[in-house]
Amino acid sequence: TLLELGWTGRMANDRYVLSDAQTASDPTLFESVESTLIDFVTSLRLVGDVTLSKAQSRIVLDGGSLVQATQGDLVLTADASAYAGMNVRSTLLGFGYGQATADAQVQVGQATVLAARDLTLRATADNTVSVEVGTTNIGSTSNNASNPTGYANAAVAVGLAKSTARVASGSQAVLGAGRALALEADGEKAFGVAASGGSFGDGMVSAGIAVGLSQTSYEASLGGELLLGLRWTDD
Repeated sequence: TLLELGWTGRMANDRYVLSDAQTASDPTLFESVESTLIDFVTSLRLVGDVTLSKAQSRIVLDGGSLVQATQGDLVLTADASAYAGMNVRSTLLGFGYGQATADAQVQVGQATVLAARDLTLRATADNTVSVEVGTTNIGSTSNNASNPTGYANAAVAVGLAKSTARVASGSQAVLGAGRALALEADGEKAFGVAASGGSFGDGMVSAGIAVGLSQTSYEASLGGELLLGLRWTDD
């Protein structure tokens, strides 16, 4: 594969960008039902919500590919953004599970990537998880046995976030730039998991349990052949 960018007469601020991006924000399973159930809160016993969100963005150059910008900068960028959020409200038992996975990678295998000025390989993985679960006891209307040995109020919230941003050039890669070469792997993450249980004045027990797991990996590795100070002449 041959991709050549640039020709005589372009301005000095030319910037060529090859990008792949994906954003995932999946609706929760009970997003449309929950608002209806809240209208019947006095008869509500259980509300649960689950959402799974995954975004994957990859740029892979291999098989003898050649990408060159004979003028200006060249940027290869992969962006992945995942969001999983919910707010569960119940009168007796509430459960919420949110999982978001963002995976962005730029991989250069058996390929040549050249830029007349700056060459940038960038992977960005943004991840947001927000899980809130709360229960409220409104007295005998919500509690079938309004005494210390009756039903308990419980809220359980679980959140899982995984972010991976990776930029890598293999042993058979050739990267060249007239000025500067940069490999960047980064991202932003917002993570919050909360659970709360509320009790009425009848001795009812309440509990809130929140569990959050977060894994982040940013990696940039350079292999193969590196060429700096490249110069092109017009034919």
